[in-house]
Amino acid sequence: MTITVQSDFDAKLTLRDARGEVLAEDDDSGGDLRPLLKDIRLPENGSYVILVTGVSDVDQGAFTLTLTVR
Repeated sequence: MTITVQSDFDAKLTLRDARGEVLAEDDDSGGDLRPLLKDIRLPENGSYVILVTGVSDVDQGAFTLTLTVR
């Protein structure tokens, strides 16, 4: 699975399991201040949370999240 974010602000991407534990996070691996989580394998069936936040408190705006499952 790959998760990408296109935004008009400096975004951070976080993947958490149902217990709230962080499984992966990224800030700029996608280039041009874009977060990217690539080749993610989920450890088990269940619920997961994908969070898109600003790197700082002033970073906010519209974004597009893309989830690709292969």
